[in-house]
Amino acid sequence: MTGQNLAILDALEDSQAEQLQWNSKAQFAATDLAGEILASATDGPVVWTEWEMRGTRPDGAPHLMRGVVVFTVDGDEITAARFYLEPVDDDSGDVDAAIEQIITPETRS
Repeated sequence: MTGQNLAILDALEDSQAEQLQWNSKAQFAATDLAGEILASATDGPVVWTEWEMRGTRPDGAPHLMRGVVVFTVDGDEITAARFYLEPVDDDSGDVDAAIEQIITPETRS
């Protein structure tokens, strides 16, 4: 992560960070949600970040989501965020199995 990206993310005021944490817990229903930025890129006022979010669901099952969050910034302020995160399914097979499932009709005999 570049120094500029770190500065942008570090610029979150406490209230913004608390709001983001509350939104994330509510949206992802994990009691101990922790996020890690794996990679990032900046293009003008747009910061792309790759995330991994882990925690525990209310029923005790593990929670794991990965994806991208795109931030729009104005100076040191985050003015918008778009989340593109999906649950990770480790039991779904490899890439070939996933593609086969997408392109093969359910009614195939």
